[in-house]
Amino acid sequence: MLPLVREHLDGLRADDAAELRRMAGDADDLDPTLAARAPHRRAYRGLETLVVHLEARRGLLFDRFPRALERPAARGLPRPAGARSGRARALRARPSLIGRRGVCAQS
Repeated sequence: MLPLVREHLDGLRADDAAELRRMAGDADDLDPTLAARAPHRRAYRGLETLVVHLEARRGLLFDRFPRALERPAARGLPRPAGARSGRARALRARPSLIGRRGVCAQS
C-alpha cells in the first residue's frame, strides 16, 4: 500500500509542476504564489498523513512480531515450524526493513 500511495503522490506532484510551468507562461522565473493555485495541493496533506500512518503501523507491527512468535511458547504450545525467536533473529530475517524511515531498529 505504501508504494502505491507514494507513487500516486509522485504523479500528483508531477502534474502540479507541469501545471505551474504552464501557468508561468513566458515568465523568466516561476512566481512562488502560483504554488497556492496548484490543482492537487489539498490532496497532499491527506496522502502524506496516510503515509505517516502506514509507516508507523509497519514499524509497530514489525517491533511486535518477535513477541507474537514467543507467545505460543509462553503458553506451553509448540512454536510454529520455522519460527525464529528474539528481535535479533527477526531483524536478520528481514534485513531490508532495517533503517527504513518509520521502522525502529533498536536493540
